[in-house]
Amino acid sequence: MGSFFVRSETSDIASTSRGLFAGEPVSAGRSAATRGAFSWRRLRRPLFSLVLYAGDFLAPLFALAIAYWMRFSAVPYATPLREVLGLSSTQFILLAVTLVHVLMLRKAGIYWLHNAWLPFDLLVRVTVVCALTTLLLPVVGLGRDTALVSRTFLLYFWLVLTTLTYSGKIGAQIVVLTMLCFDIGLKRVVVVGNTETARRLMRIIRQNPQLGYRVAGVMYRGADSGVVDDLAQVKKKVSTGSASQMLRRLLDMNPDVVIIATSSRRNDDMLNLVGECTARHVEVRLVPEFGEVYSRGLVVDRVGLIPMVHLRPLRVPLMSAVLKRALDLAIAFAMLPLLGAFLLAVYIRARRERVPALTRVMKAGQGGGAFGQYVVHERLFSEALRNSSHLFLLPQLINVLRGEMSVVGPRSTDPEHVAHYSSWEKRVLAVRPGILGGHLLDPTASRGGAAEQLEWDIAYLDQRSLAFDINVIISALLALTVGARRKG
Repeated sequence: MGSFFVRSETSDIASTSRGLFAGEPVSAGRSAATRGAFSWRRLRRPLFSLVLYAGDFLAPLFALAIAYWMRFSAVPYATPLREVLGLSSTQFILLAVTLVHVLMLRKAGIYWLHNAWLPFDLLVRVTVVCALTTLLLPVVGLGRDTALVSRTFLLYFWLVLTTLTYSGKIGAQIVVLTMLCFDIGLKRVVVVGNTETARRLMRIIRQNPQLGYRVAGVMYRGADSGVVDDLAQVKKKVSTGSASQMLRRLLDMNPDVVIIATSSRRNDDMLNLVGECTARHVEVRLVPEFGEVYSRGLVVDRVGLIPMVHLRPLRVPLMSAVLKRALDLAIAFAMLPLLGAFLLAVYIRARRERVPALTRVMKAGQGGGAFGQYVVHERLFSEALRNSSHLFLLPQLINVLRGEMSVVGPRSTDPEHVAHYSSWEKRVLAVRPGILGGHLLDPTASRGGAAEQLEWDIAYLDQRSLAFDINVIISALLALTVGARRKG
C-alpha cells in the first residue's frame, strides 16, 4: 500500500449544504477518538428506515379503519369498529397482511429512496403491491366470521392503502432530499483507484447529490495523479508511507463506503484494506473488472470456501418481449392517421422538389444485422419543417411495423460504428433499436458526448421494463407538448 497516495477533498455539495466534516484537517488523533467513541451519525439511516417500516406497518391498520368507516358508517346495526378490531381473528388477519405488505414493498424496491423513481413505474409498483395486499384480506379471512370480505369494503381498503403508501413514499423521498441538502444522511465515500472509471464515478457523485454520497477522499498511485487533478475544486492532502500508515490515513477520513475501482486488487495490501474496512463495519464495494461480459442478474455461488460470480448471458424474457412487441404495435397503429397525414404532406412537397419523399439509411439492427431506416429526404428539411423536426421520426413507425425497430430502445447506429464497438458496447445489439431512448429521462445525457450517450443506451438494457418504456413515452409526449407551448 506504500505506493498509494491519499487525497481528501471537499465536495462541491458544500455550496448547497452544510458539511459536518467539510474542510476539517485530517489527524490521526481524531481518527482514534472517532473509532473509540460511539458514532451517532451512523444511526441516522437505520432510524429513518425504522420510521419507514413503522409507517408501513401502521398503514394497513389506518386503511382498514378508514375503509370500515366508509363502508359501514351508514349501515344500521353494524358492528362498531372498536369491537371488530378487538376480535382475535381481525388481529390475526391484520398481522399477517401487514407482514406480507411490508415484505412486498421491500421486494418491489420501494424503500430505495435514493434512486430516481420514475412516476409511472412507482405508481405501478405501489398499485400492484396494494392490490395483492387487498386480495390477501379475504384469503386470510376465509373460514373466519368477519365482515372484512365485503367487495365494497375491499375496494375502499385498496384505494385508501394505495393513497397512504404512495403519499408516504413520495413524502419520504422529499424528506430524504431535504436532509441531503443539509448534509444529513450523506454517505462519505473514499474512492480507491486511478482509472478512468474512478474519475467518472467521482464526477457522477459530485454532480448528483441526490444519490446520497459525498467523496471524502481519493486513494491512488502517485505516478498516475492526473485522474484526480482534472477534478475541479479539490483540496489535496498528499501523504506517503507504509501500508499501515496508508490504512490509518484512509480511516482518518471516517468513510462510510470504500469503493475500489482499480485493477490491482489481488495483492496483500488491497486484501488487507478490504479486511480492515469490513472489520470496522465500513462498506466495501468493487467496480467489476469483467465489464466485457457483465450481464444482468449476477449470482454469487461458492465452491467450498471460494466465492464465485456467475455471469449470466443477456437474454430478453419471452413474456417481456411479447408485451413490448404488443405495446409497439398498439402505438404504431394508433399513430397511423398522423403518419398518413405527414406522409401526404411530405409527398406533395417532394413532388415540387422532384425528389423522393422517403429514403432508407442503413442502420445496425438487433443482432447486428443491417436494415434500412426510413427517413425523409434531406432536401425536404427546409427551415419551415425544422420547427417540427420531431415529426420526422414518424416514418420510423414503418420500421416498427416491419419488426425492425421498437418505439423505445437504444438509438440506431451506423454499421461502420458498430464494427468498432467493444464486447461491452455490443450489448446494445441484444434488442431492437428504438425511436425514443431512455436518455429522454435524463436531461444531462443529451449534453454528453457520443460515449456517454452510448452508455445510456447500454444502461437501458438493465432498466428495461414495460413501465420504463411507458415512462419514456410519457416524457416524450410531455416534452413535445411543453415545447409546442413554448414555441407558441
